[in-house]
Amino acid sequence: MRLHVSLNGGAPLELVSPAGATYELGMRERDHGMEIQPFPDGGPVA
Repeated sequence: MRLHVSLNGGAPLELVSPAGATYELGMRERDHGMEIQPFPDGGPVA
């Protein structure tokens, strides 16, 4: 998983997890802005 973020006009950061990832789904407060990402483990992609 690879995510690029910038906070309050600061320098952009790249967050990387090369071997696994997780993120919260179903947030009611607001959209988190990330689409569901495929994982190349041979399983089906939703």
